[in-house]
Amino acid sequence: MVSALPRGMRNNNPLNIEHSPANDWRGLADPPTDGRFCRFSTMELGVRAAAVLIRNYQTRYGLRTVRGIVSRWAPKVENNVSAYVASVVRHSGLEPDERLDLNDARVLVRLIRAMARHENGVELSELSAKAGVALAV
Repeated sequence: MVSALPRGMRNNNPLNIEHSPANDWRGLADPPTDGRFCRFSTMELGVRAAAVLIRNYQTRYGLRTVRGIVSRWAPKVENNVSAYVASVVRHSGLEPDERLDLNDARVLVRLIRAMARHENGVELSELSAKAGVALAV
């Protein structure tokens, strides 16, 4: 049953990217939002959008650690950032303050899958994560 899926999985938006008119994402579904969140036509395009945003964190803001990325992605006004970081570390095998190379697809896949697990409480398939990251070139 589709409606039983967590919002991020139901919307093919595993990191729950919020809709913004400034972002004209490839593959936005019509209508483009579920409340404040984007809906994508495929999971791979939702992963692609997440990969683009996370790589922008590295390029534009110098954020290269799990702690830095999660702190910006899920600000403390809405999230328990410490719990989110701990969850990502546990599920990715990455260290909280390890310097990451987000241009390495393997690292980005691990990070996105762990963040998706925290956001949704379920696994994002490795196949979808790899395909979405590959689209974010």
